[in-house]
Amino acid sequence: MVALDALIWPFWRLMHLFCKDLPACGCRSVSWVPKLLSGCSGYLFFQALCFVLVFANTVLATLSTQIVSFLVGDAIRPMGAIEVMRNPLRALAFCYVYYCLFSVLFFFAYSLWTSMWEMVHDFPTIRVMMLRRVSTAALAAVAASAADAKEAARQGQVLPGREHASA
Repeated sequence: MVALDALIWPFWRLMHLFCKDLPACGCRSVSWVPKLLSGCSGYLFFQALCFVLVFANTVLATLSTQIVSFLVGDAIRPMGAIEVMRNPLRALAFCYVYYCLFSVLFFFAYSLWTSMWEMVHDFPTIRVMMLRRVSTAALAAVAASAADAKEAARQGQVLPGREHASA
């Protein structure tokens, strides 16, 4: 295990330098760098979202072509809608596959958009979640401390850091 850590450490240190230390130094030394980095990352996420939408457009074009050929018919299947009625399970599977594809595309695009929005606005949702956890943990710690103090007072003991309370 130690040998593996020794092999990984140089890579970890290099990544830490490029991904944490240099950006932090740039953000501390130049006031507009955080906004520039936020804008660049937002632009990259927006590009990825546009690629997903272009892919969805291509899939939609393919789907519409297949639906028309299913209903009207084409050179290979001149029967069209009659073939759909002969094999409804195939038509159901066709619809389900495209439904799954579009739902995955929508979920991925929505996740990209949410991540981009959170990143550009300094993660407000995560901050609220963290503050609630800290507040809940702080309240639990205060309640536990108060319960310990009551128990100690009942037994006549003095807890560390509470010497002034007994005087």
